[in-house]
Amino acid sequence: MTDVDELFEPRVVNGYTLVDILGSGGTAIAYTAKKDGKSFCVREHKFGKVKGRDGFKHFDLFEREYEVLRGLDHPYIPKVHDFFEVQEGRDISLYMVQDLVAGKCLEQLLKEKGVFTEENVLDIMLQLTGILEYTHSRAPAVVHRDIKPSNLMMDEQGKIYLIDFGIVQQEIVKTMGGSTSFGTLGYSAPEVFAGMAMPQSDLYSVGATALTLLSGISIDQMMHGFEVMYDQKVKFGNSNLKTVVDALIPVRSEDRIQSAEQLREYITQILEGKTIRVGRSSSGVFVKWLASLVPEGVVRTLAHTRSGVIDDARRQSLLITMDEPVVGKEKPAVKGEYVLMPQTDTYALGVEALRQIGQKPLTFKETILARVEAYESGDKSLFDTWLDSCTGIVYKSGTTKFKIVPNCEQLRTISKDFSGAFLPITYDAINASIERRETSDDNLSPTMYATIDLPELDSTRGKYNTLLTYAESLEHPGWLAALEGDRELLKTYTNIVSSVRAAKYGASDKLMGFLVRQNTPTDELNAAFVHSLNYNSNAVGSSSLVSNGRFLARR
Repeated sequence: MTDVDELFEPRVVNGYTLVDILGSGGTAIAYTAKKDGKSFCVREHKFGKVKGRDGFKHFDLFEREYEVLRGLDHPYIPKVHDFFEVQEGRDISLYMVQDLVAGKCLEQLLKEKGVFTEENVLDIMLQLTGILEYTHSRAPAVVHRDIKPSNLMMDEQGKIYLIDFGIVQQEIVKTMGGSTSFGTLGYSAPEVFAGMAMPQSDLYSVGATALTLLSGISIDQMMHGFEVMYDQKVKFGNSNLKTVVDALIPVRSEDRIQSAEQLREYITQILEGKTIRVGRSSSGVFVKWLASLVPEGVVRTLAHTRSGVIDDARRQSLLITMDEPVVGKEKPAVKGEYVLMPQTDTYALGVEALRQIGQKPLTFKETILARVEAYESGDKSLFDTWLDSCTGIVYKSGTTKFKIVPNCEQLRTISKDFSGAFLPITYDAINASIERRETSDDNLSPTMYATIDLPELDSTRGKYNTLLTYAESLEHPGWLAALEGDRELLKTYTNIVSSVRAAKYGASDKLMGFLVRQNTPTDELNAAFVHSLNYNSNAVGSSSLVSNGRFLARR
């Protein structure tokens, strides 16, 4: 029993009788409440206990959570019924009234009954995909950011409910540009602490939660820096489940399973007894870049580093260094008319590798054409890796609007020493004219440019950050803009992707999503790349430029 429980006496607030305490944390207390014969969960946040501007941030986020939840209507997300404020002197308390879920959180069940079976975990993960497919398909996508055993409720029928979308009781962490992010170390994806939460962040949390449920060990005890190292703590009987979990927890978001729909597909295949094949990779430089964004206290916790040696750790292993060779030991691979360049530690170093052989990066359209040409000549290997391009995606801060720049000068001329997540840019300056290659005999000759109009796209108008049906792919505004309006190429490529993936992994009615960022804190420029086949050949514009580079060159 906590001090809060011992001091609690039932009371009435705005017509709701608070009859018992469900739980507490930070400035938040959750109560069982009654009104008009019905039971509710009432969450109270006392902002009088929070000092300075952090208190206003908590206040703002709690109101924002109410606005988000009010717009959600899903049977396994507790519905919001009321929201009100009570002021006593200078102290302000906010209250949110939600459905009361009759059940226990998975954290409590883990303590009471011990570890979950793999069958239980697969069922929980499958149920979560249904919830996340709904939240991530909202416009803009609703990202929970803090899925963990204590935020998952199970009722007597075994149904899973996702609770606590506000995580306002968690520690505030200051990141780039003064933005604020929340999360639980280990369960929240690394990019959440850099203020870059995205749908793939929730999928990371699903994987981390699965490991805890299977082992009974908190995920923070499996962390090595920003990476989850569980081999000595979790033993899988089902190798397919291990494969899927491994594909959920990479440090880099683009190395993970990309959507809840894709995760559901993999889990369904496991339950049908099929073999799962998905990839995973890692990037040391990405980890170093991420560490440079996250506050020292969080780095110290993640790295299990004593404060006395944190400076050495940052200097020796966490800061980005650009001293590595531009081209690694891997030799270029000849693929028909193209050369697959060695993977580099960053996007900028990949561009520099092309400069060293007198070439420039291909556009997104040219990269897709390369895949089509290689396929038609009998070579399917270009589908086995992601491919970068110099096609840019420019995001307008605080909105869901963006533009696609087919042949972006800023990306073609990026400095090899660039180590940021994105290139700063003024969105409104990207207006009716932009440079684009118009004619060129080959990639080595002087390039001519013409001005073109750039249509403004909006991720709330069309399906983004989710997989697409065949028909949706053919008419998708993002794909069409990235392919410079070439509908015939899009149809040809969609047919090839559908055919090749069906032969390699089994038929699927959804492929080729288009992944973008939303509500960025500043105007920013990212590069578009196309995913490998085992990630449904998604077009991705949400990646960090500090991630690995992988380019094609012409022979």
